[in-house]
Amino acid sequence: MKSFFYGHEKASGLYRIRCTANDRKYIGSATVLCIRFKDHEAKLRKGSHFNWKLQEDFNRYGEDAFFFEVIALAKDLAERRSAETEVICVSFGPSCYNLTDICPPIVLGVKRSPETREKMGAWQKGKILSPETKEKIRASLTGKKASEETRAKMRASHKHGKPNLGRKASTETRAKLSTSHKGLKPNLGNKASAETRAKMSAAHRGNTYATVLKGRPQSPEHLAKRVASRRATLEARKLLSTTSLEC
Repeated sequence: MKSFFYGHEKASGLYRIRCTANDRKYIGSATVLCIRFKDHEAKLRKGSHFNWKLQEDFNRYGEDAFFFEVIALAKDLAERRSAETEVICVSFGPSCYNLTDICPPIVLGVKRSPETREKMGAWQKGKILSPETKEKIRASLTGKKASEETRAKMRASHKHGKPNLGRKASTETRAKLSTSHKGLKPNLGNKASAETRAKMSAAHRGNTYATVLKGRPQSPEHLAKRVASRRATLEARKLLSTTSLEC
């Protein structure tokens, strides 16, 4: 993707990403323009850009059909937001990639059409997070505590320790469940992939038939506890039997 900074790579301001194939454009603002350009470029190349319309055309027409251009400079944040909103409102429509004319974009509560939801679902389907991304998500959530309100909601949803207690599936959901399970037995006909079978084989390798059925080999401490518990049970039975005879 080509870039035109006009000597303002590290400045703050407004920018435009334009597709030369259909003349559609995306309007945005940034504190450091060159950093925002690299962010857009990396996500579009990776196929993980948040703007699915822009990503779709990037995949269709190719990188060479797009360019990033600085259109205004604005150091003050409030001034920059105001200018961005004004430009988006003027440009918003079929020829604009922006998903909303609100600045900064607020998607909470925005209702998508069935066609839009289908496109978003198809774009996300089959995506697998990399180990690095998973680790970043895990690190960001580590040590975070849920609020009292959130914990109360969680307690209510898992009352008595039974998930989904009191929750009623819709008529449509129940019909789908009934159809999918009609005449079937659990896992009947389900075939594990070659990769899954290889993992199961490796996990059970070296175990005897008994250990495979009952679980992994137990530690000496666990076995000692089981033996002691069994002996205590036998002694209690003998004592109970003797007491009954004496009576």
